[in-house]
Amino acid sequence: MDKFYNIELIKINIQMSFNTYIKFFFLLSFLISATSHSQTTEDDEINRAQNIGLNDNDQFIMLTGFVRPISKKVNENKIKGSKYYEEDYKIAAIYDNDKMLHRSVVKFNAFNDEIEVKSDNDSYALLKKNTIKVVLDNYQYEFLENEGYFLVFNKDKKTSLLLKAKKKIREGEEAASTYGQSTPTAFVNDYEYYIRTKDGKLSKIKLKKKDIVNVLKDKKDKLEEFASEKKLNFKKEKDVVKIINYYNTL
Repeated sequence: MDKFYNIELIKINIQMSFNTYIKFFFLLSFLISATSHSQTTEDDEINRAQNIGLNDNDQFIMLTGFVRPISKKVNENKIKGSKYYEEDYKIAAIYDNDKMLHRSVVKFNAFNDEIEVKSDNDSYALLKKNTIKVVLDNYQYEFLENEGYFLVFNKDKKTSLLLKAKKKIREGEEAASTYGQSTPTAFVNDYEYYIRTKDGKLSKIKLKKKDIVNVLKDKKDKLEEFASEKKLNFKKEKDVVKIINYYNTL
């Protein structure tokens, strides 16, 4: 009888060891798969966005009627710097009248005031329409009639910080003497900030406390208290976005 019980115990222990091994094997496989997936998700998403194409009808309306060739205004070969607000393409959703047209990768040509859309190996410029909205993770582009494209940081809020991101060409200069230094022709930033209030009015500002609280003066004391408590700086773009987000809750 004791031998029978011992045999049964051995069988149970073997079965438990086998089950433990199987669980460990599946857990290890899952962890390896999850790590690999997290490393490739962003690249896969960008590749997918690039490969959607202009005639993909499964989920999106065709973009064909919303793009045109990219403008070429100057010979850029001898111009230093970049004409883009951000050099890398970003994943974005493109809307017309609040209806999604396409999900693609874009970047903003701040010299031409154009949003470039990449599809496979080709790039196009979006048509400039005030019904077009290009939504990224941290901001969106809106086209305002007679004003051009703006970056809107407080997305879908009644009051928002806007940036008119422009690039201009600074002409180079030859050195005045053998001891001087020449400066090359280059693209340089020409940025302007605005606050758009709930009535749609744009107020041009500089990133400083006086300008910002002057526009939002109805909640001046609360904004100053919030900024002090959260250690926010009125001279920093990302902090001003937080301050205006708070303003929208008051």
